[in-house]
Amino acid sequence: MNESMDRPAIRALVIEALHRATGLLNEPAFAGLRGDATRDLAFADIELDSLSILEVLMELEDATGVELDPDLVPELGTLDRLVDHIEALRGR
Repeated sequence: MNESMDRPAIRALVIEALHRATGLLNEPAFAGLRGDATRDLAFADIELDSLSILEVLMELEDATGVELDPDLVPELGTLDRLVDHIEALRGR
């Protein structure tokens, strides 16, 4: 776990994990997501099934050192809210 991980680094991790699980960045509508820190993403807009959620969360847990509850992903609903949640769990 990287103790000095900041919000942009966490956001990049989440985007990359989502991409690996769903091919997110291959879609023209989401291709610019990586380079636009102001752009949010609703999970309802991508094909994020339960297996994909588990893949994403396992990768994020390994990278951030926090335990993430898969049941919270639909409740959080967006990329930015998931990043906020990880930041809160990391004690920021």
